[in-house]
Amino acid sequence: MGAEVAPRVGLPFRDNELVMERRHGVTIEDLSRKPENDEVIDRLLWETYQELTAAAERTLIVASPRLLGRRDFWELTRAHAVTIHLRSTPLKVLRRDMAAQTGVPLSEVRLTEVDKEAYYYYYWWRIRHCQKAEHELRLQGDLITDAARLAEVVRSVLAGMPGQPIGPNLV
Repeated sequence: MGAEVAPRVGLPFRDNELVMERRHGVTIEDLSRKPENDEVIDRLLWETYQELTAAAERTLIVASPRLLGRRDFWELTRAHAVTIHLRSTPLKVLRRDMAAQTGVPLSEVRLTEVDKEAYYYYYWWRIRHCQKAEHELRLQGDLITDAARLAEVVRSVLAGMPGQPIGPNLV
């Protein structure tokens, strides 16, 4: 959704995970095939995020959920960005994520009880960390509507920063 919103609000867009993958020529999925690479993934994501938030140009950044549990993530983010937490119901998020990962249309995603149970734990973990964000937008589940609503929130945040041509970023 960030890629959809950024041009509407006149900001460049960077996805922390995609930038990291391009820089290092490897996907998180490929690295994740070996459990011992978890520390490598986290280090590369953190280094990339630090670079993105240090950029002179105000940017709309999607931070990797893998970073949310880091205390220094929130310290760095508070110093260089304004945060917006996009929130939805757990099963909507899970369906959307599974559709994106598998390439299956959303209407054809079938969730098992095992999928749901595993995801609920992760979802509530993520919510605890995302409550630290300055702003929250509850998603409706329709990309067009949600992107328009997010653009409104971003414009409102930017309007509250008059005379600041650069930084803070929006995460």
